[in-house]
Amino acid sequence: MTSKTVLLVDPHPDCRVVYATLLTHFGFRVLEARDDDEGLRLARVQGPDVILTELFPWGRGGKMFPERLREAPETSGIPVIALTAHLVPEAWEDALARICARVLTKPCGPRRILEEVRRLV
Repeated sequence: MTSKTVLLVDPHPDCRVVYATLLTHFGFRVLEARDDDEGLRLARVQGPDVILTELFPWGRGGKMFPERLREAPETSGIPVIALTAHLVPEAWEDALARICARVLTKPCGPRRILEEVRRLV
């Protein structure tokens, strides 16, 4: 059986290590990217089953990473779980709900992340 692939996009090496170790332990293939440009490239080339990403404030052209994923035909259907250590303003909640399968606030326990990844694959 082929394992499901998770693309992990986070600028914080410690977070990548923790999440990658957790997901690998439970049988997922994990790809890692440090920023949204690298994440978008890997998503296009590798076609992961789900993307777990830090919610970058603004990427190229003033767009958040999940927005950039939704605009690219080859990545538009990949479910995105966004993680953020910042409070999300109410005005953004609806927009994020339309472009992300889930938005989780850090710190987020490993079990919760595992549950959400499993639910989406």
